[in-house]
Amino acid sequence: MIHRKLSYRNSSGKTLRYIYRGDGHEHAVVDIHHVASQSFAQDPIVRGSDGLPVEINTDLLESELDSLADKNQRSDLRFAHYIISLPENEKLPTAQWEQVVRYYLAALGYDDQSKWTAVLHNDTDNQHVHILACRVVNNPEFGYRLISDSNDHDRGMAAMRDLEKCFGLTITPSPAETWGMDLDMASYKGLQKRDAHSGMGGSWITRIRTRLAHAVEQSRGSSFSNFLQNCRRNGVDPIVKMHPDGYPVGISYGFEGRYLSGSKIKSTRLTLPALTGQKYCSQQKRMMPTGRASEGIIYDHLRDYPAAKLCADRTPTSKDFDELEQAPPPVVVSRKEESGGLEAGKRSVAKAEGEASRNIAGAPLSASFAMLSGKSGIDELVSLDNLYVDLALNAAHARTMRRLRERFGVGFDFPH
Repeated sequence: MIHRKLSYRNSSGKTLRYIYRGDGHEHAVVDIHHVASQSFAQDPIVRGSDGLPVEINTDLLESELDSLADKNQRSDLRFAHYIISLPENEKLPTAQWEQVVRYYLAALGYDDQSKWTAVLHNDTDNQHVHILACRVVNNPEFGYRLISDSNDHDRGMAAMRDLEKCFGLTITPSPAETWGMDLDMASYKGLQKRDAHSGMGGSWITRIRTRLAHAVEQSRGSSFSNFLQNCRRNGVDPIVKMHPDGYPVGISYGFEGRYLSGSKIKSTRLTLPALTGQKYCSQQKRMMPTGRASEGIIYDHLRDYPAAKLCADRTPTSKDFDELEQAPPPVVVSRKEESGGLEAGKRSVAKAEGEASRNIAGAPLSASFAMLSGKSGIDELVSLDNLYVDLALNAAHARTMRRLRERFGVGFDFPH
């Protein structure tokens, strides 16, 4: 069982004719049944002796719903159109569909101060219900406000899982557990060969999700740099958003000339935290674990910063990634937590200023040196310029402390 919300509308007439009479519908609308309405106007379908519709007049429903909507002139998003569908060959009687509709709308925030109507379509392999609901709350004390649609998709999906269990229906995986499509490898390879601008093969969001799903599958257990390269190999341009501190804080994807953030394409699987299980902490000046499940792609700042920066500056090419693999590693300085001293990474800069790096207790530290002296003990990428400034400051402090000890004695310390 799945649910879907279509575009909001400002009035009800066109949607009522679409769901009851089939005006402009994608399939023939013959086997239809009024499920329920929370309104004075009731079933608009008049049936003949054979049970088939002979007249469908939605004028009374339209007048009543629009009358409530007109009490809120602050918004054009006053009507919501929802669809609830069952898996192929599963069906519910009309009475149980009414229970489904009422439970679903209650989960979305509709109550006895709301007006809505629902109609069942049996003309396809997937039995489904259309719901048209006025979002205006019929209560002047609240200024005829709109029912909030915040997080309505997740609330609706939770209601679907409850209803599946209640009526013994097939459990549909939640979107967080899927990519929103089920393409085998052969179908995917056919999609890759298709002209990207043909408009065939489903919607844009489905096509980019398909490619990104394969990029993720190819990258699990490997580096973030490898994931960025696999995006390119699957025809998607990864765009990394960088914090001024030099760490990645977001990712977007480009395809067929359109660009969209990972949170908009698939928030549970394609954001930076969802991919890596890490998120940048500006206070700690480093990537921190989110404590949540991820796609198993590993971000290591020393290794993956160059590729992330490359994807932040411009759209990379395969040649760019090849050159990155051949480039020498960046300068890194690490801290020995036990002794408080500095140990060199792949290129040592501490040796030249070894003396100045000692006896620095109480010295004024700039942000970069404080980062190195933090409790994490994790290698951090810093610039040579900032490091030398820090070392110079601490060397000057050490000389001042030495002069004070010589003048006032070995045990001298500043009064507190």
